[in-house]
Amino acid sequence: MRGIRPLLGLVAVATGLLAACVGLRNLEAPDVVVTAIRPVDATLLEQRFEVDLRIYNPNNRDLPIDGVDFELAINESRLASAPACSTWPGRS
Repeated sequence: MRGIRPLLGLVAVATGLLAACVGLRNLEAPDVVVTAIRPVDATLLEQRFEVDLRIYNPNNRDLPIDGVDFELAINESRLASAPACSTWPGRS
């Protein structure tokens, strides 16, 4: 009987962790819309733009984002790519 209690505790913890991981799979991808593109600087080999994005998180919880790599394409031609970091709040 004493050997079963630790085993039941381990099963309960494993079940809880598994349920937490399954819950993360149901997250919807955020919607991203480009609202403005402004040229900042240009050289012969490089052009810099300031891009405003509207990001909508359809989930009911925040999406903690450690890092995002994104690529901006117009008519399937790559215009820009860059890293960005932030936390996107969930809908209220």
